Amino acid sequence: MRISIKAGLLLIALALSISQSLPAQEKAFVVKGTVEGGDGSTIALYNVDNSTKEDGAVISDNQFELKGKANGLSVFAVSLKNAGFPILVVSSGDDTIDINTSMKTFPKSDITGNAQTIAMQKYQEEFNPLILQAKKINNESASVNESDSSTVAALQQQANDFNQQMESTGIAFVQYHPEAVASVFVLMNELHTMQPQEILNLFNTLTDKVKNTRYAKIALTNINLMAATAVGADAPDFTMNNTKGEPVSLSSFRGKYVLVDFWASWCTYCRAENPNVVKAYDEFKNKNFTVLGVSLDNSREGWLIAIRQDDLPFTEVSDLQGWSNAAALLYHVYSIPTNFLIGPDGKIVAKNLRGAELEDKLKQVLH
Repeated sequence: MRISIKAGLLLIALALSISQSLPAQEKAFVVKGTVEGGDGSTIALYNVDNSTKEDGAVISDNQFELKGKANGLSVFAVSLKNAGFPILVVSSGDDTIDINTSMKTFPKSDITGNAQTIAMQKYQEEFNPLILQAKKINNESASVNESDSSTVAALQQQANDFNQQMESTGIAFVQYHPEAVASVFVLMNELHTMQPQEILNLFNTLTDKVKNTRYAKIALTNINLMAATAVGADAPDFTMNNTKGEPVSLSSFRGKYVLVDFWASWCTYCRAENPNVVKAYDEFKNKNFTVLGVSLDNSREGWLIAIRQDDLPFTEVSDLQGWSNAAALLYHVYSIPTNFLIGPDGKIVAKNLRGAELEDKLKQVLH
């Protein structure tokens, strides 16, 4: 099972493009402070844009000092060895950021510095606990038998409640911090359950200064890419091998309603939902409807065993690349199960239909 968010504190998706848009001028800055109980531990400063190490030090007398260079407004990670999360700091150069923390409380800390760094710390304070909660739900679900319907339902409700909490927390943060680059991180990292237009509406509440940062400009590009798989958009075509190793293209189903169903053998919720997908297929397969399953498995054996166990009668494809599945990346799939109902004209009709909702939608469009 994966809850419906890919929670994380670094803009990995944006970082892939940032290096191409960096200003030419670099300005030095300093991050220094205390880590109580940290003597002998290694602390380092990383550039979030490209994950390069700017500086490193061994904490002595509970003190440390790190130096970096910023290309315009830039985000950096202060990483302490064996700590779960880094401390994110923001600098445009020509400044000093003071951090006071301890080995027990890191990354929670008292920070003195620029307003952007203070806002970034608030971001971490609000979302680090939620990310830990997400991991807890995922870990609990990993050992659940998908046939235990009551436990699966309870975990699904827990995940749904979590998603609502994540969304409301993220919206409130952006609305309260329109002047903070941290809000861009929230938009791109923590609000994957929202529609692209909803994210764009929040983006437009940011100040012009934030919108003009390279982070925001690349975020806007990503929002527009996400819109490419919104309801009403043309479904992106892809080709992937089926269980026999034969290439299958989504476009080969043109003229039919097709449910593109992203799942995996290891996903508890997916396996619990499969009987509903099979039921819908059996009921509507003679009414111009079919299913194209796309597995995010890494193991061919695990994938094929799950197909047999769940008695999936429709076409199944996978490139066995896990979360790097090419179709999943194309459709911006951040959680599974996820599905897209594609119309005969190749346009996306609906997304994430479950159980009775899927059956009701098919009755509506297939009459």
